[in-house]
Amino acid sequence: MKILITGSTGLIGSNLVEYLQNSPHELLTPTRNELNLLNREEVYAYLKNNKPDCVIHLAAKVGNISANAQYPLQFLIENLDIARNVIIGAHENGVKNFINIGSACVYPAEKYDCPLIEDMAVTGSFEKENEGYSIAKASGVLMCKYISDKNSDCHYKTLIPCNVYGGGCSTIFKPEKSHIIIEAIKKIYRAKKENLPEVQIWGDGKARREFIYAKDLAKIIIFAAENSEKIPAILNVGSGIEYTVNECYEIPAKILDYKGKFIHDLSKPSGTGRRLLNVSLMHKVGLVAETSLEQGMKETIDYYKTQILQDKGV
Repeated sequence: MKILITGSTGLIGSNLVEYLQNSPHELLTPTRNELNLLNREEVYAYLKNNKPDCVIHLAAKVGNISANAQYPLQFLIENLDIARNVIIGAHENGVKNFINIGSACVYPAEKYDCPLIEDMAVTGSFEKENEGYSIAKASGVLMCKYISDKNSDCHYKTLIPCNVYGGGCSTIFKPEKSHIIIEAIKKIYRAKKENLPEVQIWGDGKARREFIYAKDLAKIIIFAAENSEKIPAILNVGSGIEYTVNECYEIPAKILDYKGKFIHDLSKPSGTGRRLLNVSLMHKVGLVAETSLEQGMKETIDYYKTQILQDKGV
């Protein structure tokens, strides 16, 4: 199978490409310089000329809460344009199998106090902090659903992963890209190395989150691509296990043997209290997230120490 992977150099994409290195599939992994996904003509020409059997769509403009809140229009327009060009372009150029990677932000903000079931997707209001991004991602979910609903031979499916972490991509360690796991690792590693007595946590640390290791997600994505006709229109992908923000700091502190204390900056937002995916459908399909958070963090810390910091000459 010839597979086009957009966003192949990102966190998920780099792990997916690595996982597929010895597979029988032919991979198309154009970089941003080779294919501008914001340019409709370029995307259509690429699809027409290369004729992929399947598209795995990972590419998106992403950022942390601060970036999303500061530039909502850019996150809306760029992600909407990318989704439209890639999804509609694939359909109009005869691609029958399409795996769209969505986001838990397409779930209603008012429903975050309970496990999120696929039927809840795109049925309510979005979080204000990342509303632009959420609307764009929700639009991608609907594009895929509408195509599949009207074309029985087209399998355009959306996977909604929980928070993804891991190594393989240096970009996620940049300040504007870092999310909770990476931020915790960076802060604690620095505190350990510089013998700092304390590490600051935004908010009260009580918010709960679910995580999946990027290598596990890569395996699940390729299973979905190879069995797209068996995958529901929307499929949650997660571990089904929640951790508080405080625990996200305690685990790497244990791994790195950091003995300092944590202080909470209550002037900063704590974030949504809970965001847990219901993974019953995922398990029914026969898929599981295999890597524990502690093991995944150990491997991510090792990548950070040996690849990122080494690259910086630290």
